Amino acid sequence: PNAKSTEPTSAIEPIDIIQLASFVQDLGHTVKFLDLDRKWIDGYADVIQIIKDFQPEVVVILFDYHIPLHLETTRNKVLELANIAQNYNIKVVVWWKMATYQPKQFLFEDSGVDVAISFAMEKPLEQICLLDDWSKNNFQKIDNISYFDWEKVARTTFSKKIIDLDHLPMTDRSLIYISDYIDVRTILSSRGCTLSCKFCHVPGFWGRRVGRLPESVVDEIQDLVDRFWAKKVLFLDDNATVNKERMAQ
Repeated sequence: PNAKSTEPTSAIEPIDIIQLASFVQDLGHTVKFLDLDRKWIDGYADVIQIIKDFQPEVVVILFDYHIPLHLETTRNKVLELANIAQNYNIKVVVWWKMATYQPKQFLFEDSGVDVAISFAMEKPLEQICLLDDWSKNNFQKIDNISYFDWEKVARTTFSKKIIDLDHLPMTDRSLIYISDYIDVRTILSSRGCTLSCKFCHVPGFWGRRVGRLPESVVDEIQDLVDRFWAKKVLFLDDNATVNKERMAQ
């Protein structure tokens, strides 16, 4: 729920979030994806109806993708969503840049948020989704998370674990309403950047740059052509061309 939704004429699919949903689905969980930039209704009627119909055990709220929107209105929307989920006894996880660097913005008494994940989300979320008991003792066993504990924000060990992108499943775009977005499909073929520009958060957030094998990227492009009639593909890597040899492959 970004503070200002992208205009429909320029809305591109939030590939990083769809990729994460595909990962959770591949673990054997049932996943429902809702892009509130495209399906926003004041009063959260859509969200409440989905919660009633789908009855999720965990709601994962991701935000400020593509362009960071560190605004108070964005934070307030996240907290409103978290409180709705809490009213239905659903656990709430938040992630992305603001949740990584300022977890106290979401973790306080009665905020509705149970956990904030820092940096790469796959491994912590996989472990969280296996928990039967969301207690402090179990949280302490999971790296890169923050939670509220006795009037303060507690952080577990920070570890820049590098994810092997080739072990992630292919992004499942059947999770989204493809017609909500412009006719440009998006791809993430790498994470991170080898540069260290002082104005950019990317090297510190992702750690070492990693890229997918060229063959897997070609397979995904072929899937986009075969299943979604893609004519245009946009690479949304942090720095897709930093490795010229790999790009040429």
